Amino acid sequence: ACAFSGGLVVSVSTLWLVGLADNEADGFRNTMVLYAVVATLLLWAAFVASGTSNTGQTTITQPTTTSLASLKSIDLRPVTQNGHLWVVIGIFCCGMLGFTVRSAATPYYFKYYVERPDLIPQYFLVTLGVMVLGLAAVPKIADRLGKTRALYVGAAVSFLGCGLLYLQPPDSIVGIFVAGGVISLGATPVAVLGWAMLPDTVEYAEWRHGVLADGLIYSTASFVQKLAKAVGGAAVTGMLAAYGYVANTVQDDATVDSIVGLMTWVPALMVVPLIGFALMHKLDEATHRKLVRELAERDNNLSVD
Repeated sequence: ACAFSGGLVVSVSTLWLVGLADNEADGFRNTMVLYAVVATLLLWAAFVASGTSNTGQTTITQPTTTSLASLKSIDLRPVTQNGHLWVVIGIFCCGMLGFTVRSAATPYYFKYYVERPDLIPQYFLVTLGVMVLGLAAVPKIADRLGKTRALYVGAAVSFLGCGLLYLQPPDSIVGIFVAGGVISLGATPVAVLGWAMLPDTVEYAEWRHGVLADGLIYSTASFVQKLAKAVGGAAVTGMLAAYGYVANTVQDDATVDSIVGLMTWVPALMVVPLIGFALMHKLDEATHRKLVRELAERDNNLSVD
């Protein structure tokens, strides 16, 4: 919820902050500096709040020093031999690619297709607001259907929303906002449940390899997810360049069509591999409960010994 809320604040405030400067270039620079300072303070706060000690118990611990020798001795099996982790990472990446492409294409969509750039903050407010509100329903859906089936539901809703948005003419403002809300509502389970699946892969690695490698697994998932985000943003500018986009000019029909595609059929296509990864997800609730029981029994036996 805090992540989505942070994104909402940035999306709604950026153009207003840029407008406070004498020119656009200075406005964007000043705004990015402000965001960098705020982000740095938040990261330091998170570091201080998290503490520096690991209170969890494990049979084998990872090295805690940062020397080259200790880095070489890190057991990478929890990542390299953890198929469940890479399935979850695949789900993450598909969801992040779809979200990033839509977000990056939104300003172009409203400027050159809808021809209402003034609606960009309101659109982000509605779509990200829907995601924040939709969070409340995700645990209930996951409890009732299971995490994997909840992903299917979210993917289907998002896919339908993309189709609905594709059908909207540029003057259908209400329809565009409604379709955007439907896409965001469907994207919410995809964005959230990956983080609920990731801890299961940590316990699977501990069960299989005897190593509690939560830091290694989380950092790997976070890195690949952010890599997907970077690829998604670059893909938008690359596709626009390929179709002859020139900033602040009247775009030809092919370029406008590519912008509409980036908002609709490209995110819709990302649903296909996402469902494929979800079908490969075999670490369901029953399997997870079984391995957690076995881990507890193992710990009890070690305590007795």
